[in-house]
Amino acid sequence: MELWALLLIALALSIDNVTIALAAGAQAGRLTPGSTLRLPLVFAVFAAAAPAAGWFAGSQVASAASKYGSVIACAILVYVGWRTLRSAWQSVNDGLDASSLPGAVTLGLSTSVDSLTVGFAMALAHANAVALAMVNGTVCGLLSLAGILAGERLGETFPAQSKIVAGVVLIAVGLRALLAHP
Repeated sequence: MELWALLLIALALSIDNVTIALAAGAQAGRLTPGSTLRLPLVFAVFAAAAPAAGWFAGSQVASAASKYGSVIACAILVYVGWRTLRSAWQSVNDGLDASSLPGAVTLGLSTSVDSLTVGFAMALAHANAVALAMVNGTVCGLLSLAGILAGERLGETFPAQSKIVAGVVLIAVGLRALLAHP
């Protein structure tokens, strides 16, 4: 899979993390360097590990599903895109303290489910797991850091339209996977 496609996937998968980082920054007031870095680092670790774990699981069934791999990958990506669109209308933060390590780990785990699913789909599309994990982890970590810093400065609510864009991107990448492999 091309780097631009991996970047688009990573951007789309990072939207929830960035949204949470924005909210955490806006709610936290003044952040210490440790609390500024904690959430983005936890998000980056989960964002790198989840698609790698999903890819490993997907590669175990890829040979059995190779005939329908692109259809399955498309269905999974469209489903994740739909869930992302649906979550644009739901609450971003369920009252967890994102600046604490337990809160950051809980949020990292909850936002990595989509990355796990996409990793599974990427194994069926024969994508490079290492590239996927590195790109996703790096993009998520950097965008989450930018989000927490911007949120700290904003201190107010922000629009959920970014999730709509992310959902559309995942659906588009899923459809591309279907059309690219007959």
